[in-house]
Amino acid sequence: MSHARRLVLFFSVSLLLALLLAIPGLAATDFSSLEKAVQSDLAATGTPGAAVIVVSGDRVVFAKGFGTANVEIGETGAPVTLDTLFQVGSVTKLLTATAVVAYAQEGKLRLDAPLGTYVKGLAPRVAEVTVAQLLSQTSGMRDEPAEYGPHDESALLAAARAWKDSDRPLPPGTAFSYSNPGLALAGLAFQEAAGKPFADLMDERLFTPLGMSHSTFRPTEAMTRPLSMGHDAKGEGKPTVVRPMADDARFWPAGSTLYTSANDLARFVRAFLNGGRLDGRPVLSPAVLSQVATPHADIPALFEDGHYGYGLMLFREKGLRVAEHAGTMTGFSGLIRMVPEHHFGLIVLANRSGVRLRATTDEAMRLLLPVKADAPPAERPSLPVSAEERARLTGFYSARWPMEVFEKEGRLFLRRFDQELEMTKVGDRRFAIRPPGADRPQELVFGPDGPGGHPLYLHMALWAFARAAG
Repeated sequence: MSHARRLVLFFSVSLLLALLLAIPGLAATDFSSLEKAVQSDLAATGTPGAAVIVVSGDRVVFAKGFGTANVEIGETGAPVTLDTLFQVGSVTKLLTATAVVAYAQEGKLRLDAPLGTYVKGLAPRVAEVTVAQLLSQTSGMRDEPAEYGPHDESALLAAARAWKDSDRPLPPGTAFSYSNPGLALAGLAFQEAAGKPFADLMDERLFTPLGMSHSTFRPTEAMTRPLSMGHDAKGEGKPTVVRPMADDARFWPAGSTLYTSANDLARFVRAFLNGGRLDGRPVLSPAVLSQVATPHADIPALFEDGHYGYGLMLFREKGLRVAEHAGTMTGFSGLIRMVPEHHFGLIVLANRSGVRLRATTDEAMRLLLPVKADAPPAERPSLPVSAEERARLTGFYSARWPMEVFEKEGRLFLRRFDQELEMTKVGDRRFAIRPPGADRPQELVFGPDGPGGHPLYLHMALWAFARAAG
């Protein structure tokens, strides 16, 4: 049986399993240790507030707001609740992908069609990328931050028409490489195929059917509801409110900017984990969820058994198959983490930039899942690198930022962010570096050679850094 058919079967039987899990009389879980973990994470990261929900089966089994939504008002004046709106950044990619795939299942958009089928006036190299490649982050499009930019919704189409052939440095389908413009273009295809603004489509086709009544891309709607401010801090200083609040209409489908609450995201997670059913009725197609959760691309150098579905990271951790997407905006951080085979879901929303409440995540999983300790990464022996290989790998590489691989005294080094890091060969086309302060090596993988005999790209973290010609 194919992987996709197994996923369809999984989602089809999910409702029965969820009902079994909901039988009264099952032993209640004591979540006091989870509350302590959240408080510890907030203190350790200097985060003013968070909302946390745990889903098991079809039920929310833990839900609580912590801290304050705005340090300038104070804890008693602006507590975080489960309906408080947060910006969730790239968590949005999972929601966008689900809506686009659902529209395609209705026959109104083809995932294998070139983007130019739906969006006119694009540069040729941008137009030829398929919708599926955009959703799976294999489009070859470059990446850029998606936080501050124009506010008018017409910017989504205008930005796409302004991107040049050089903004797609890799051939489509060559490698996984995370791209905010790529997911934005998938949302644009949805908009242009339907003939309606993207924000309206998401409301009509996802938020309203799921009962996500507080979710919106429009800041002027978000400000009419309980709304957390974003916070950041300099060094060890106290968090302060970020001004102005981030917004960039060019990248709404990719994560700038969805405002949503823990309660609203819990409705999506419950439906995702239970074959598309929510509160006893079908709201999402099991076939759509299967496509979203099917591995469409390998992530070679970041996770154990790492893959990307459509807007969804898929990997193994603590002996479990995890499906998640995290997000960060200036002032905010968000996470949806699911373990579908155990009908487990976790939503964590925080109002400080770039934090992961790791003790919270670990404790929620420990309480409800058969977790195993991850084995420490084995120290792999250093392999010899020939002079020919050193010459072939040197060069300039660029994606989210530029890097250089260079040779010095018969050894390879990586130059990034004004750092020179020695590269140790640990496998075929695979090297390791150890950034300052890191507790373990970071691996990078060179892609296949191009016509000139040099690698087409260098894969590190979430990006394929395309090699500059020459």
